[in-house]
Amino acid sequence: MEHPEYAPNLEPWRVDELVRSMAREAEAQVEQAGCSLFVVPEGTSLAQAAQGDENPGMATSSAEPIARIDRQLFHRLLMNLISNACAHNPSGTSIYLACEVDTGRGLVRVRVADTGTGIPDHIASHAFDPFVTENAARSTNGGTGLGLTIARRAAELMGGTLTLSPNPPHPCATEFVIELPRCTEE
Repeated sequence: MEHPEYAPNLEPWRVDELVRSMAREAEAQVEQAGCSLFVVPEGTSLAQAAQGDENPGMATSSAEPIARIDRQLFHRLLMNLISNACAHNPSGTSIYLACEVDTGRGLVRVRVADTGTGIPDHIASHAFDPFVTENAARSTNGGTGLGLTIARRAAELMGGTLTLSPNPPHPCATEFVIELPRCTEE
């Protein structure tokens, strides 16, 4: 991904469908870690879903969540976030995936949040730096500390961003936000 001639294969995809597909693919890994994975229904906020309220009362957008993405890069990005949530949290952690359209900003937003132990501030400010592995609040699993660096680079190659939310919705302790430019063509 760092080679100067690397060019992602960007094509229009329905991001919500990819999120659901990848959630199904991750089910065994999540279950093996003793965690639970939930895809938040359209029109339900992540906070409502995490608190068990799936009666949204939110207006749903008629805009389709389509973005130009490289399917392999997006797969790696989302699976890195799900894997980290499983690997660095105790059994019983709930992981939430939500996809929404921000028509005002022209974005498709994917949120990956968990109810685990959280990331301390002194680590959070360096979470995307290569080789950051020390985190007293989370168990270490001998990883290289490159997962979030790779995930952020994948988002950037697709014209998007990956950020760590400073205020995850209650009761979540950690929330990563992927924002990708929305496209209107299929």
